[in-house]
Amino acid sequence: HDALPIWRRRSAYSCDTGRDCSFVIWESVAQRPIEPALVRTLLAGETTPALTGFVSKKGRAFTAALSLNEQGRVELDFDRTPSFSPVGAPCPQCGEGRLIQGRSAWGCGRWREGCRFTVPFGENGVALTTDEIKARIAPAAAPPPAPDEPPAPEVAPAPEDAPAPEPAPAAEPSPATDAAPTADEAPTDEAPGA
Repeated sequence: HDALPIWRRRSAYSCDTGRDCSFVIWESVAQRPIEPALVRTLLAGETTPALTGFVSKKGRAFTAALSLNEQGRVELDFDRTPSFSPVGAPCPQCGEGRLIQGRSAWGCGRWREGCRFTVPFGENGVALTTDEIKARIAPAAAPPPAPDEPPAPEVAPAPEDAPAPEPAPAAEPSPATDAAPTADEAPTDEAPGA
């Protein structure tokens, strides 16, 4: 398969020579479609990143990378899958629940009570790394201010011995400001609010 062009057929990627070449990458592995970009990665002799969307014979979803063995057959590589699982960690959103594992994501065990926090197993078919998972379940550094509290100033106050800033230069009068007052602005003899 090294020197022969590979073509996408009905259900597989195979050599251009047909039956003379036994090389084949099936379009689907463990019920997960194999995109042309993944085939290019495999043909370059590389291992794919950990991928989501595989389904075992018992119907369970799993994550694995793909590689080609010495015979040119696709193999599942479980060594590249993250070994970290956030199951049991406190929910960073509600702070009361613990994370559980669902079919396609980890989520808060208090979902029945309304907490909607989830972390998907992967995005765009690629599994999240351990660092990405940990970053998503890390609690926020500081809670947002309460609605009745004013927000903290973002600029530090100037030292007392610092010179005062110079005033902005006066703007030149424009014809629009020199115009006669409109009916709403015209002076009247009535007292305000009368």
